[in-house]
Amino acid sequence: MSETIFTLFEAASGYALFEIVQFEEIGAMVESNQAAISDIATFGRCMKLKAFQPFASAEEALENSK
Repeated sequence: MSETIFTLFEAASGYALFEIVQFEEIGAMVESNQAAISDIATFGRCMKLKAFQPFASAEEALENSK
């Protein structure tokens, strides 16, 4: 049975929760793989956006960055 892996990403606009669909731990640090995730098409095949919570204001964003 495979387990579901999620990752939380914080951006200036809010929090995004992604489900990791495709992941190769051994190749994660290879420079070509790191460059590949910069491509939106490749990134979209590897991860699915599950939720996004935007910050209500600039003040809330600043408070969450502490």
